[in-house]
Amino acid sequence: MFCKKSRARLKEIEEWPTTLKGYGLFINEQDQIRVIGNPEEKSYFKVSKSYQYNERRYSALRRTIPFLK
Repeated sequence: MFCKKSRARLKEIEEWPTTLKGYGLFINEQDQIRVIGNPEEKSYFKVSKSYQYNERRYSALRRTIPFLK
């Protein structure tokens, strides 16, 4: 229904990983993005309840992987 906005400011993260390995991911033979620790598991993007954090992380990931643009 309604969403309560957080009054706490999101901490600025100055350095994001610049490689897929930094995110704990890799691309397999079928060109699928998978998790390094468990290659059978698909990579899911949502990592936090914070929409702003997820958007910033996704933007950094798009800079890492050119075909996500």
